[in-house]
Amino acid sequence: IGEARCGQAVVFTGELGQTEKWAAYAAADVFVMPSDFENFCNAIVEAMLSYLPVVTTTGTPWKKLPDVAAGWCVEPNIEALRDALSVALAMSDEARREMGKRAAALGSEFRPERAAVDLISVYQWLVRRGERPRCMKL
Repeated sequence: IGEARCGQAVVFTGELGQTEKWAAYAAADVFVMPSDFENFCNAIVEAMLSYLPVVTTTGTPWKKLPDVAAGWCVEPNIEALRDALSVALAMSDEARREMGKRAAALGSEFRPERAAVDLISVYQWLVRRGERPRCMKL
């Protein structure tokens, strides 16, 4: 933190319990998940549902973030992360809040109740009891 001179703007929490985790989301301005590989990453969905713009890497399946102006999905290297964080932290609070609203809309597509409805529609389609569901991309 000292070497990067980000101690005033960035908090590295370590592991958090459920209560602390949701409080941290509520107190944050942006969520950062640098990763070489993630298959889904629930934490990103939780952050989006907490109205946070997300900075993540192409090692995650969240390349849609910039397409809907809900965050950044950059190459997993220091320079790309630095640049995205610089932009995110330089934005006005209002601009981040607007981006967070778009993130929440994207995140809502992955709520458990939505996933259950989508899964049922896929099974119904597979047994020929319905039309191809919207969640299916062929």
